[in-house]
Amino acid sequence: MSQIAERRNRGQWVQTERAAHEAWAALIRKSPLAAQVMHILTSQVGDHNAVVISQKVLARLVRGSERGVRDAVAVLKADNWIEMRQIGGRGTVNVYIINDRVAWSGKRDGIRYSLFGARVVISDDEQPDTRADIRHGGNSAHYSGGSDHVQMPAFETFRSPEAYYATLAHELTHWTKHKTRLDRDFGRKRWGDEGYAREELVAELGAAFLCADLELTPEPGSDHAAYIQSWLKVLKEDKRAIFAAAADAQRAADFLHGLQPLIEEEQQEGVAA
Repeated sequence: MSQIAERRNRGQWVQTERAAHEAWAALIRKSPLAAQVMHILTSQVGDHNAVVISQKVLARLVRGSERGVRDAVAVLKADNWIEMRQIGGRGTVNVYIINDRVAWSGKRDGIRYSLFGARVVISDDEQPDTRADIRHGGNSAHYSGGSDHVQMPAFETFRSPEAYYATLAHELTHWTKHKTRLDRDFGRKRWGDEGYAREELVAELGAAFLCADLELTPEPGSDHAAYIQSWLKVLKEDKRAIFAAAADAQRAADFLHGLQPLIEEEQQEGVAA
């Protein structure tokens, strides 16, 4: 008796209306790149017909340029194929919502609301290129000085991409204190003492500086209330502590900026100018 073939796992279904097929054909004739981007977005949508993806990853998937992707997205928006919600100030990472008269993957009711869940598509090289050892797992974000690594919860456990990157900026500011980098030591002996409070103040300011540069709006963390009392104690005892902390935070931000490569597209535009 022949062996029964093993059942394969099926992917998620994406449905389309019959009338939409003619529109697809017209889009391919009008803008092949826009049609290609539309196919990729449709293939990645979650149950709420939305996907979070950067222009960089889209450009890689279509084997084109980020400028080409921007032009293709403009076509899709103008022709009502998609809606877009910007994440952050620069608009290089966006939420794309597929028009549910074109394609849908879940229930069609209510997917046009701005509050939705979306699948996140992100590549490894979109993580900050700090050469830091960044590990993901668990439910705690912290820097471990003994093993010199940053521990982060999984990306999808955060309320928003901004919350993830603000937390990462805080922990990477801690990472700069290592003796092989900025060698920053406030004499911490235990959790909650003055040395601990001073380092946390530097990390919070450093994260704020980094988020401002990236045009991100960080959300107040659940641990901020616990820090405030220790910060107030330090600031009350040392009137210049805030200035010293800001200077240390700026040095940390500058150090991290120095590890970032120039964006290739910006380099090309600079040469053309």
